[in-house]
Amino acid sequence: MNLIIYGKNLQLTEAIKYYIHEKVGRIEQYFEEPIDANVHVNAYVEKNQQCIEINISLHGTFIRAEAHSDDLYKSIDIAEEKMKRQIRKYKTKYNRKPKQPPIVQSSNKKRKINKIKSNQLSLRKLYKPMNVEEAILQLELYQQKHLYFFDDITNELRAIYKTSDGNYGLITPNQTKMINQVG
Repeated sequence: MNLIIYGKNLQLTEAIKYYIHEKVGRIEQYFEEPIDANVHVNAYVEKNQQCIEINISLHGTFIRAEAHSDDLYKSIDIAEEKMKRQIRKYKTKYNRKPKQPPIVQSSNKKRKINKIKSNQLSLRKLYKPMNVEEAILQLELYQQKHLYFFDDITNELRAIYKTSDGNYGLITPNQTKMINQVG
């Protein structure tokens, strides 16, 4: 795990860095093997509040926790608890999915390679194809209002968003529909 700590409007002492490293390092216990992920920790002061943000990019999944309080150490503890909850939730939903063996297709025909613009190529590398349930999970984990993703079956770009009544909206190229809250 690669831990990167930033400070804005705040002097990061060795004690604070050590405390952050100790707390954030505990998330490795939730994984069977050492994780290869970049963890970005931003500590800053905003309106007399000590704030901390923890962002983890892990196998195409983004996990984010943010906390504000009067004390930086208290903010770190709150953010760590949020991070642990999100990781447990992610692992529970991930482990409930049935494992499917990979489908292998053999073909003697050469595939035709279409020219793709560079921005399309980078977008496809950033977001792995996923189904709607995985997209909702990502939306909840990243605590965002909307998410763009590629459908794993049709490979079309879709958008999902959370409505004010707690449901989810799905925007596809041809239609828009509402999805009841999952969970």
